[in-house]
Amino acid sequence: MGRIKGIFCLTVAAMLFVLSACGQPTVTESTEQSNTAETAAPTDGGEILYQEGTYQGSAMGNNSDVTVEVTFGSQEIISVTVVSHNETQGISDTPIERIPKEIVEGQTLAVDTVTGATNTSLAILEAVEQCVEQAGGDVEALKQASEQEEVPAQQIELTTDVLILGGGGAGVSAAISAAAEGSEVLVVEKTAALGGNTILSGGGYNAYDAARDLNMQISEQQLQTVDELLDKEPVNEEHEELIETVRKQLDEYRASASETLFDSVELHALQTYDAGDYLGDPELILTFCQRAADGVQWLEDYCGIVWQDELGTMVGGLWPRAHYVEGAKSGQGYFAAFTRTIEENELPVEFLMETRAQELLVEDGRIVGAKATGADGTEYTIRAESGVVLATGGFAANMEMCMKYKPELLPTLKNSNSAAMTGDGIVMAEAIGANLVDMDQIQCFPSSDAYNGSTSGGVGGTLYINKEGVRFVDESARRDVLTAAALEQTDGQFYVIADVNGAGIDENGLNSYGQKVEDLIAQGKVFEADTLGELAEQLELDPEVFTASVERWNEIVASGEDTDFGRVAFTDTAAVLEAPFYASFRSPAVHHTMGGVQVDAETRVMDTEGNVIPGLYAAGEVTGGFHGSNRVGGNAVPDAISNGRAAGLAAAQQR
Repeated sequence: MGRIKGIFCLTVAAMLFVLSACGQPTVTESTEQSNTAETAAPTDGGEILYQEGTYQGSAMGNNSDVTVEVTFGSQEIISVTVVSHNETQGISDTPIERIPKEIVEGQTLAVDTVTGATNTSLAILEAVEQCVEQAGGDVEALKQASEQEEVPAQQIELTTDVLILGGGGAGVSAAISAAAEGSEVLVVEKTAALGGNTILSGGGYNAYDAARDLNMQISEQQLQTVDELLDKEPVNEEHEELIETVRKQLDEYRASASETLFDSVELHALQTYDAGDYLGDPELILTFCQRAADGVQWLEDYCGIVWQDELGTMVGGLWPRAHYVEGAKSGQGYFAAFTRTIEENELPVEFLMETRAQELLVEDGRIVGAKATGADGTEYTIRAESGVVLATGGFAANMEMCMKYKPELLPTLKNSNSAAMTGDGIVMAEAIGANLVDMDQIQCFPSSDAYNGSTSGGVGGTLYINKEGVRFVDESARRDVLTAAALEQTDGQFYVIADVNGAGIDENGLNSYGQKVEDLIAQGKVFEADTLGELAEQLELDPEVFTASVERWNEIVASGEDTDFGRVAFTDTAAVLEAPFYASFRSPAVHHTMGGVQVDAETRVMDTEGNVIPGLYAAGEVTGGFHGSNRVGGNAVPDAISNGRAAGLAAAQQR
């Protein structure tokens, strides 16, 4: 990759993030290494700034406490070491390595936070401040930035075959796809770590999978929901064709007397189209569902992912077709596989990290590259000879932009996104004439952490109980239905209830996101008790009302018939019977923006006149037209990965 090699902040080998230990709370090798001053403390009798010794401090990070140890000489900070944390692997690695080093090298607390890992960065700095105070140092003096001579920004011009803007699931999938075709690829990512929203997700990958369907059972009530879909009046010819195809498939399935899961690409598309109130583009939806199914094998064969044998159902997923990476926590398993794939296949992919794309370059009506700015002010002009792929994500972390397109959205809602999801790609695309669709369609995740909006921060469970101790909704409903129901409850908050079997806590005491449940209990996000009465007391609920609600739920699960709210599917661990019992404190948060740039079935970006914009492709949450008014839970990861793969291939084929 001679035209661009040597310029970049990180190579593939450096991007591995210690992801082989994804989800594990143990201290990684990088955190065990202290950052130590090269010289010993002066002995010239100068002013004593610190009481010599090693001190420890802790501060709340993104997931739980980050603990540091700081060793002081009488006149300097000798070393800073992060000794324990439970932050998200990959995202937290850069601040854990960089910030202690910069504190020691500069003898200062005036250190910049790391883009995309602000909470971890601030936790490290706060914990070090505590240590400085313990050692008798002057915290405020250390926070004062030294005056530095202003240096003009460096200007660098680069050329590559395929330029990808964004390093999340869509961007890295596009990079692998394009590079596998022999294209040189440059990925520009504005944060310090790959992953975007994909690495923060629950990890479910919705797709039809004939082989794994055989591992699943189905109820007649579930099949009745398919019948109801087929009985709806078609809204257009594409919808009518989907209905007829699925009806034929269902008739053949019933004739076979099978008791395993019924599913197909077309059923996935029909449920996606219906769940979005028929606002999505049926051609895009059907293409996406086919790509998602094909992607299961690609991820397995080419990227080395090992899937769990059984399929699951994400919140608002509507059907058990979610695939999960074996041995991985949340979405981290995909990036372990992606970085390994790039490394082992020696794919020509480079990453320009902590660099924000700001403008698309246009020549003779064709997109030929982009301008970007690095964290150090370096200005990049990057030319792409084959094409540019927009994979910058949505805008859910930009509340001002959310309110612009959906003014009725509650401004007090938190959001579950990476801080990088601010709509950059959408703004850049609109500026060169791209058409935007469905921009007012913004989804909330109904059961987010009530404190910070994250989809993590709790344990499993399928029973929703409000602050009055009463069940209030069919927990398997669409996400917009769940959100509306939750916001009608007291304070817009509720509890997800589980027993020891349904909480999803592994043998190491970790939840599905790799967080220590004991930490979440200490933070008041999760509650644990040996009896339902004790749990009610912790939640400040009437024990009789709460216990009656749980007992009624157990009756419903046992019978398989929910005459209260109409739920039709129950997992083997849905009942709340065996201690210890758990509750997670939850509330809706802004989660996904369904709108974005309009693309055709080949991932090419369209202009406001309905024409293809040459040289520009897009995939993932930066696009619109796939999800309509409401995204099906578990559709985001395959949307990013399968459409990202297609976009990378389409761009590479323009060489």
